[in-house]
Amino acid sequence: MRIKLCMSLLFAGLVLFMLPNNQVNALSCARVDDHQERLKTFGGAVYGEILQSKEDVKQRGILGPKEYARYILVEVKRSWGIELPSQIMVSTDFTWGFPFEKGKAYLIYVQASDGELVSSPCSPVKEIQSLDQLDKAFGEGQAPVKQIHIENKMWFKTVTDYDLLIIAGGTIALLLIVFLSIKKRKENEC
Repeated sequence: MRIKLCMSLLFAGLVLFMLPNNQVNALSCARVDDHQERLKTFGGAVYGEILQSKEDVKQRGILGPKEYARYILVEVKRSWGIELPSQIMVSTDFTWGFPFEKGKAYLIYVQASDGELVSSPCSPVKEIQSLDQLDKAFGEGQAPVKQIHIENKMWFKTVTDYDLLIIAGGTIALLLIVFLSIKKRKENEC
């Protein structure tokens, strides 16, 4: 009886030990009411119209943990605290993110992180009808520094896990090549 219990515990321990570790992030948001303080805290602000919104999966390796993000394509009208081109792609947290609607204009706080623009789950997002409100709060702001079009980059954003499809397709192709070479070798021997 003790041997079975010890073996079961050992097996369970080995299984738990071999499972990949998952990264966990905690979220703690401090309330910031002053507009200038928000610019310092969140890095910068942008006012623009949402052109597209798509989800994407991020995964480290084939068996790594998956993270989901929502990317929004923004036509920039004005920015504060950060210089931006005419179109930007902003990563928002999929689980905590704001429900952006295509065709509507928003004030979004953004910061550069790991080579992309990110909107923190803690940063406030507000639908704005007129720039007059923002000019009073932030000042004049900056127009886009150059005209670019990056709609084509949104095409590659998807929640489909292509890693497994590529592995399955590669395995099938390899098995097919081996099968055909064996069949050809047998035909040549006859």
